[in-house]
Amino acid sequence: MMGQQFCPAGLRNHGQLAAAAGRRAFAKAPFAKAHSRRSAFRRSAFREIRRVLRPDGDLLLLEMIVAPAGWRRDLTRALLTRLLAPLASLLCRDPAAGKLIGHLWESISELEGPAVILSDLEEAGFSSLEYRHAGGLLGEFRARATRA
Repeated sequence: MMGQQFCPAGLRNHGQLAAAAGRRAFAKAPFAKAHSRRSAFRRSAFREIRRVLRPDGDLLLLEMIVAPAGWRRDLTRALLTRLLAPLASLLCRDPAAGKLIGHLWESISELEGPAVILSDLEEAGFSSLEYRHAGGLLGEFRARATRA
């Protein structure tokens, strides 16, 4: 949702864009950099990124990260579902905006933690793995494509 409006009219084509992006096939030419936000098929996506990334090329991945349990997770859920969702509906004058925020929570609440993502990156052939909390709900992952 970054770079988009919260009101549903601003997200009208979001599903079509995501579907088109999922169908894009990469040529065999290597990339100097590859950027990805989230993939339902993360392991497969990491292998594909590794395939098209030149040797020693860098991967920068920004992923939404939610605390697995405890007060931080409870606070995040409350802020999104009890504060931001009603506020979005009010500001957009459309209850669908609040439902969109609720869907955001449902989506990110099931995401896996940094250790799993780092393990998947390593399994896909990346090295020099780094993770840092980038603020809010964002985690930043950096990795380097190993030489074949």
